[in-house]
Amino acid sequence: MIMEAFRSSNNRSGFTLIELITGMLVISVIFSAVAGIISTSVQSMDTIDSRKNIIIDGYYASSKFVREFREINEQIDVLIADPKIARFVVDDTLVVQYELTGELLTRLIVGNAQSQMMTNCVDVANSLFRYYDVSNNELSGIFNPITVWRGRLELTMVNKGNTIYYAADVFPENFK
Repeated sequence: MIMEAFRSSNNRSGFTLIELITGMLVISVIFSAVAGIISTSVQSMDTIDSRKNIIIDGYYASSKFVREFREINEQIDVLIADPKIARFVVDDTLVVQYELTGELLTRLIVGNAQSQMMTNCVDVANSLFRYYDVSNNELSGIFNPITVWRGRLELTMVNKGNTIYYAADVFPENFK
């Protein structure tokens, strides 16, 4: 009888200390693996979001430049043709200037005190405006802006390790 009482006290249901420690160890390994996967996912989403933002900004800026440059009526409407500045007349009245400065591509309506930031995160050292004459020769150095027949905006945008390149060629529609 004493033996039975002793045996029944030892046969309790439950977990031993070793089983509990082993279970906690397995759970901690699973949690650390899940945390690594989540961390990688968050970093990937941040990279994708950053890349998406510079793609949208660059597309908007280059499209706006192309639309406005295309509306130049005559070659004499190209006022400044510089690697970092493009100034021209649109619709015979509106003087528009695009400028690569700092980390920005800005658009200024001349006569209006405020300029509009078209996009930031621009690698200005690797971005520029190029100009070509009627024979498709690149114009460089000092040249008369009225010899411009075609414009090209080359944008390099960098944000959080992502680099996006844009090249937008445009022929003004009204040049004869």
